[in-house]
Amino acid sequence: SPRPRAGEKPAPGGAVGGCPACRPAKGSFEGNPMPRMTRKSDLPQKTCATCGRPFTWRKKWEKVWDEVRYCSDRCRGARKGAKSGQKT
Repeated sequence: SPRPRAGEKPAPGGAVGGCPACRPAKGSFEGNPMPRMTRKSDLPQKTCATCGRPFTWRKKWEKVWDEVRYCSDRCRGARKGAKSGQKT
């Protein structure tokens, strides 16, 4: 559609984005191919076996989540050192 001249209002839906009344509410587009983001509070949590702090599911643990016991490599290493009697 042609651009409106100075002082003219664009036709509803004819300009980029259309008029606010013609646009659907944000997030209400039914055919949206993008899934909604998962909030961190909705992800599963565990407690670290070494430090006792809670930690949240990570994408890299997706396939082994049932086996994950430690929140970090540091805690995993500290636990191994404690079992073998080494000082840290």
